[in-house]
Amino acid sequence: MSNFYILSKNYIDVESTINVSSNPDDNYLLFDQSRDIQWKSLEETGENGTYPTYIEILFYSGGIAVNRTIDTLVLQNINLKKFKIQYWNGMAYVDIPNCDYTVNILTNLRIKLGTAIVTPKIKIIMDATIIANEEKKIGEIWAMLESMNCEFRSSREYNINGINGNFRSAGGILHTFFVYGKMELLWDLSFITTTVLAQLKAIYNAHAIITIYIDYEIDPNSIFLGQWVGNWKYLQSEPRVPYYTVTFEFKEN
Repeated sequence: MSNFYILSKNYIDVESTINVSSNPDDNYLLFDQSRDIQWKSLEETGENGTYPTYIEILFYSGGIAVNRTIDTLVLQNINLKKFKIQYWNGMAYVDIPNCDYTVNILTNLRIKLGTAIVTPKIKIIMDATIIANEEKKIGEIWAMLESMNCEFRSSREYNINGINGNFRSAGGILHTFFVYGKMELLWDLSFITTTVLAQLKAIYNAHAIITIYIDYEIDPNSIFLGQWVGNWKYLQSEPRVPYYTVTFEFKEN
């Protein structure tokens, strides 16, 4: 059994203000949707290896500082060994519980918070790197609020970086394919309850940019920012049976 997550847009974007202790010219690399090109600390600042480095992210919308509600963080393509994440509680920065990390491989991390936080800014404090005496590196940072998740059964080995993929849900198939380098998705989510139907309808009606994450455990890179496209389509599975099939169409921005 695998999981498919629908989340808010990434709140770290071109409107955000990003303050760093090293290499501010490359701040945009932290949210440019190109995880292979990394933000790196500058060697000449002495912030490589075990010297502390920080990234502070302030959330803005329409040029105004705003609070964001967050329960999911994703760091992609990192060279970090020891780091922690903090949030501003209105008076000071405090540690997010269970977000003090020591990792031993070059990796991607999905961090699911036990409780959502509401904050205008967050800070990542990096103390060491996996590769000794090398730059601290991050490909992308995502900060989001999860809307819902669904389970599906994979009909074959998953490979989001391939040309296409078909994944069987309880009674439908999730199709993914790439068009001019952008991911598109079509999925008939089957055996949906009335409650889940209402959640999906609310996501559709918002007409907002959303994030989808297709089974972190199988491929941590399978995260995409885009929009629900097409019309609202659903069918009742059988007369007098409160289960539905919803057609979900998504295109990456």
